[in-house]
Amino acid sequence: PEKVDESPIEISTPLSRVKAEHYELYQRWNKLSAFLVSDIYRDLSKEHRQLLLEQQEIMGRYGRILTKRISLLEREA
Repeated sequence: PEKVDESPIEISTPLSRVKAEHYELYQRWNKLSAFLVSDIYRDLSKEHRQLLLEQQEIMGRYGRILTKRISLLEREA
């Protein structure tokens, strides 16, 4: 996912909630991406490695959807 904004402090509007969700996803995606180049990752079974790669891909798609929702909410504001 592409970083949109820093973690919002207020989570009371739809826009701020989606931004907070996107920020949390971005943080998790970065941690997973770092893990995927670690020695621990390389020591996992092929099946586990494949599942983690799929997870990263799905998280990326989810992040792009959240980015589109943020843009839409900002345009509608």
